[in-house]
Amino acid sequence: MNNLKKSWQEEVKDPETLIYLNNALLDHYNLDYYTLAVTIPMNKDHKNTKLAQTILRGVAQAQTEVNLGLFNEDYPRLKDFLGHNFIKGKAINNTMGLKIIIANEGNEETQAQKVAQSLIKQPILGVIGSWTSEMTVATVDIYKENKLVSISPGATTEYLSNNPSPFFFRTVTNSSESFQHITKELIKRNKTKAVFFYSPSSDFSSSAWELFKEEFEAQGGKIIHQNAHRVPEYNLSTPDFNLQKSLEQIRKEPEYDPEKTVIFLVPDAEITKATQNSIKLIEALPSNNQISVAGLWSSYKDELLNLNNKTVLSNIILSSFIYPFDPDYNNINFKNNAQHLWQEDNHPITTIITPRTASAYDATRAFIEAIEQQSQPRRFLFFDIPQRVTRKGIQKTFANPNFQAQGSTATIQFNTDENSDRKNGDRRNPPISLIHIVPCGDYHEFIPIEFDDPKDVGLQCP
Repeated sequence: MNNLKKSWQEEVKDPETLIYLNNALLDHYNLDYYTLAVTIPMNKDHKNTKLAQTILRGVAQAQTEVNLGLFNEDYPRLKDFLGHNFIKGKAINNTMGLKIIIANEGNEETQAQKVAQSLIKQPILGVIGSWTSEMTVATVDIYKENKLVSISPGATTEYLSNNPSPFFFRTVTNSSESFQHITKELIKRNKTKAVFFYSPSSDFSSSAWELFKEEFEAQGGKIIHQNAHRVPEYNLSTPDFNLQKSLEQIRKEPEYDPEKTVIFLVPDAEITKATQNSIKLIEALPSNNQISVAGLWSSYKDELLNLNNKTVLSNIILSSFIYPFDPDYNNINFKNNAQHLWQEDNHPITTIITPRTASAYDATRAFIEAIEQQSQPRRFLFFDIPQRVTRKGIQKTFANPNFQAQGSTATIQFNTDENSDRKNGDRRNPPISLIHIVPCGDYHEFIPIEFDDPKDVGLQCP
């Protein structure tokens, strides 16, 4: 346990370490707990370590908030828990802690299926995952067949809405809802012409192309190129992606107008080099560029804030499923606890506590609430009878249309009403924000487009 504490200090607030420290403390003090699993998309070359960390921050924070509630404030053991001096903990029904198993899917479908086959055999109540749409689609039937609930904090593909599973839920919006918001804003800004860069081999990215085309044209916009899959210059995942040829292709389009054109980027979820190529494309745009750049949450990357092309940064707009610092929502505990746990000096806070962090936190909090509801003692005659928590019971709790839990920025509810046309486990009334990039002292931050000053959303600039 001391080694884990030392590791926490040396590894600059690593969330994986905090999860293992929580687990070790539960075992060391022989405390009772429930167990969940979280899957992460760490690929072989570890290039998406930051992505995995942003997910684990949300899970680790929710776990810590539970386990700190196992001790009274004056209890000597409390000091062993990180966060004890600023987090007001609440154990599950005041008696049970939370252990987390971390499983790496490798961001590869075969590996994700192997992980799912392993997790269904573990003594867990549910899975926080998968992260990407591709991995979720590859594993959703495995969890369904074995009656284990999974809540995805990142899969937005419309396929999961149209092919529902009673054991699948998600804390993010689906892609169509994101496109409705961002296309309306683009048309409002007179960006009526668009070119679309994506990853044709990705289910998420390719379906996004179809959804964007449909929604953008319905709003009065026009795609100024032929079908994207026929234009190799617009394929972000091609191994020989050529920046200059792609930029030249945009200018060659017959209806190209720099003042009215938007480049819409939807790379896959770091399965190929599409994300890196999209960032390079933005960096390569000329400084006097009038073209706007737009994208979904997959383009919400801290690498964007490090680009030298500051003029282009001011023309970027992204659709985000959850913005953790949205002032319209008032879960101050989440914001304060997150900043105390994860803030690093001289580093943009919105790249540490991200929409991914918030959605993973929400998935964990949903499980915690479901476990708490199911484990409530039932009154029988004059006795309170403890209730056993089961996987089937967790699913029934989520399937109740009256279920709700407090999330990072808003109440968590799912589309499960029998009378609804959308009984599919999607999040009901999901929070969606449109984000732009603004200067913040020595660096830049992501904030909602309704604001120009980071201070207006509670951010401190150096």
